[in-house]
Amino acid sequence: MMRDYVIMTDSCCDMTAALAEELELSVLPLSLHMGENVYRNWLDGREIGFQEFYAKIRSGQLATTSAVSVGEFTAEMRKILSAGKDILCINFSSALSATYQSASIAAQDLRRSSPTPKSWWWTPCAPLWPGAAGVPVRQGAAEGPVSGGGPRLCRGDQGKGLPLVYLDDLNHLKRGGRVSAATAFFGTMLSIKPVMH
Repeated sequence: MMRDYVIMTDSCCDMTAALAEELELSVLPLSLHMGENVYRNWLDGREIGFQEFYAKIRSGQLATTSAVSVGEFTAEMRKILSAGKDILCINFSSALSATYQSASIAAQDLRRSSPTPKSWWWTPCAPLWPGAAGVPVRQGAAEGPVSGGGPRLCRGDQGKGLPLVYLDDLNHLKRGGRVSAATAFFGTMLSIKPVMH
């Protein structure tokens, strides 16, 4: 498919590497920190396989993530713009990650420094859970931007999705400060399996 714009997203889009390649996406990976190691979350799992990641989590290793940096966005955006393409950027929620903010800063900097800025579309639909970005990304690939913003789905259906998350135990909620140690202990001991939405 030949488009005059590139859809840029991050690795929270919950797509396979093959689908991202088929849709000709530019996907920037978040970083994953486990112990002394830092892995980039590539869609193809090239730095850490998905089964290996979950095996480490189940064995008790802690994992934290960090957003895509402004510099990474700047470099990728500059490459796209210098190829004469526009950019449609769809990122993970600004409520949960600094990735959207990094992309916004990079775009603002490039707009100021570019003598002939290209058109930019920015989705107002930064999804609130991992994987939700896949819906507007697919929509953007199918129908393209419309005047005044991102794909119609992003502007028309924002906030209509309802994510459901099933938790096997409460230990990660305790580590993240969402529940107390006592709640995590007794809830896990009683095999309470919360469903969050």
